[in-house]
Amino acid sequence: MIQVDRKNFVSEEHYHNAYADHPRPIGWNTTISAPSMHAATLEKMKGHLLKCKRAIDIGTGSGYVAACFAEIMPKGA
Repeated sequence: MIQVDRKNFVSEEHYHNAYADHPRPIGWNTTISAPSMHAATLEKMKGHLLKCKRAIDIGTGSGYVAACFAEIMPKGA
């Protein structure tokens, strides 16, 4: 999660608290989840992502978790 800056996935009006541990609006009446929720998801997926060649994040919303998946997965897979 350190390699993917959450600030790039929230609106400009929420830059100042992009890292607070609560959901932030991203438009279209939806939110980016709290960082603790992303951390829990990534922790559960880490073992699978380290050895997989493909992953799909259904309902990706902001795209933050999908970007984190890409950081975890082997390069050149």
